[in-house]
Amino acid sequence: MTSVLTYSVVWLGSASDVLAKGGEYGILEGRTAALVHPLTMSILFVASLYTGFTGLQWRKLREIGSELRDLSNKLPLISTGKAKSPISESVSVINSEISSLSSLDTEEAKTKISALKADLTLLSSPAVQEMDARIKELTATRKSLQGQDLRDKHWNSGSVLLGAGVGMSLLGGLNTYSRAGKLFPSPHLFAGVAITGLWALAAAMVPAMQKGNETARSAHIAFNSINVALFAWQVVTGIQILLKVIEFTKWP
Repeated sequence: MTSVLTYSVVWLGSASDVLAKGGEYGILEGRTAALVHPLTMSILFVASLYTGFTGLQWRKLREIGSELRDLSNKLPLISTGKAKSPISESVSVINSEISSLSSLDTEEAKTKISALKADLTLLSSPAVQEMDARIKELTATRKSLQGQDLRDKHWNSGSVLLGAGVGMSLLGGLNTYSRAGKLFPSPHLFAGVAITGLWALAAAMVPAMQKGNETARSAHIAFNSINVALFAWQVVTGIQILLKVIEFTKWP
């Protein structure tokens, strides 16, 4: 959300509202203070994207564990027990056992070899090979994600975003008031208030999420998705406002 004070220029068509009000508030009425809000919020927009990305990657990491368990449970039973991935290792063990049994001329050995060959046929089926390939892929992805410390990155960036974002939102209103003596209702202002509120709502979902509440988790993602969309729109409108601020203010 960029500086709310300058929206008066766009909506009222007057430069007077962005000019200093007699120097009563000193540097707070100058260009320096006016630029703190838009520049900081631009950084926080990038931080929002990063926080969202790490959050989705962390969610993906959790979901991979569930999918791996489901796939492992679907692997077939063979004569030696439950098949395990990687299937190639099981195939190598079975072939070695068949080779060792081939030298024995007994009914028991022949029966065992027959069962082992049936196992090889089952493990070589397209369905099992497809599941095995998927398990290998997910295992590699999980290993990569686990090394990225996603949970802490998401928590840390989210905490900074919440604290700095709310602070900068308030600063935008304060800067407007110190300059013009009032606030100027506008779509930019209303969207900024909505963004601040959505940050609070998303953060409020965290305690329930920690208890495994999937509804709260989905709400958290929904609030932040709407937030990012509003934030992106704020960048576009904020650039227009920023140009007016630069035009009608002076250093410092």
